[in-house]
Amino acid sequence: MSYSLKELREKLDEKLSNLGIDLKFRQNPEYASILWEIQGLIDQMNTSKENEAITVTEENGEISFSWPSPTGENYSMSISASSPDTFKCVFANEKREFMSDGKIIKGKNFIEKVANVDKNGLVTLTTNGAMLNNNDCAINEYNIDSWSESKKYTSQGVMYERLYTDSIREKLYGDIDRLDANSALVIQRNAKAMQDNYDTMMLLQRKKLDIARVLYVDKVRNVKYNAETLLNQNYGLRDMILQTDFDYPQDVVISPLSKEQIEKMIETETNPLVAEGLRDFAANRESYYYNSAEATDFIRDGFSETQNISR
Repeated sequence: MSYSLKELREKLDEKLSNLGIDLKFRQNPEYASILWEIQGLIDQMNTSKENEAITVTEENGEISFSWPSPTGENYSMSISASSPDTFKCVFANEKREFMSDGKIIKGKNFIEKVANVDKNGLVTLTTNGAMLNNNDCAINEYNIDSWSESKKYTSQGVMYERLYTDSIREKLYGDIDRLDANSALVIQRNAKAMQDNYDTMMLLQRKKLDIARVLYVDKVRNVKYNAETLLNQNYGLRDMILQTDFDYPQDVVISPLSKEQIEKMIETETNPLVAEGLRDFAANRESYYYNSAEATDFIRDGFSETQNISR
């Protein structure tokens, strides 16, 4: 079966359902966000003028297409379901630049999104990424920057855990032309390996409606932070987003909220199911108090007043 990229974009939910994806996915409010993230990867290709001309193939349980852009980049994407409770989307692009000295700079970018729903309706979205190039490399040598992010949601679509890890650029030996997503993402696909080999790590765990535990580790700068913090509410509380001015503070005080304050926060969520899930995390928020000066597990090591830490 084949159809246009325009049809895939307009009927992405229907096309994924044709792959046999479990109904529990569609019942979770986070499912729509996953579709939005896949659409975002397609947006990176800048195909808007070619959506009707690009042919998408659907066969053997996989949706796929490729597109050589006018700017010289080769794009491809595949979406497949290994089982009713797991599906993935793999995005790739490749570009070559011809330098004045005759050298060819080759670059590849791979992004993989794997979505899983368990028997209780809990959804996990894992995104793995790798960027490769042969800039300033010897023959059969290439640079690689890799990262991974895992986001976990309750059956009501409320994020309760978010883990991000990345590794600083390293040089590896091999023919960059022969590297595909399977070889470039092999470490990121191994969760245990990423947990052991990261250079920086950020873990957020929801404690209450508007509070998360933050664990940040930077092995390169020898920095560690462990504390609770108030979440950014500019985009609601469905996801866990840090305050825009979050700077790993030494002094953190979180006071109890009134019933009225709690309800006002929950009422900003337009999806009734998500709002119900947020209300579960609001339990005992009226009496919840945190002070980093009194917390036995508070850690702020390796920071200086002028140190710039990226997140």
